[in-house]
Amino acid sequence: MNYPNPNPELITANEQAIWDELMWRRGLRHAVEIAVLQGIIYIVHGRHLSEREVKAAVSGLIMRHGLRIGSSRQRPSGYYLIDSADELEATCRSLERQAVQMFRRVRALRGAGNARLLELAGQMIMEAGEER
Repeated sequence: MNYPNPNPELITANEQAIWDELMWRRGLRHAVEIAVLQGIIYIVHGRHLSEREVKAAVSGLIMRHGLRIGSSRQRPSGYYLIDSADELEATCRSLERQAVQMFRRVRALRGAGNARLLELAGQMIMEAGEER
């Protein structure tokens, strides 16, 4: 897969720091854990990023710059550039499972018959359709 560089007019400093490392990590076999990524960014860029800031930067690279960044919780774990259809599918399945679990948690907290929950489900379906 070819990867375009992020738009230099839109990229944040944190996104740039993450991209500088991830651009070399093509494929799951080259995944980098958040803690390792934090250390590299501190050494190379002199910036300390919290775990939340790393996740936000990765999300920005995916959502605003259209980069296909995968993540894995199994060994090898961490972030990487998606390099195959199988890696893309595995990442998407993982995110879908996470979304369903979060939806179930909301349902458990609010109750199964909650009208807001049904409204939220409708919004999720509409937004997912618009993003494609």
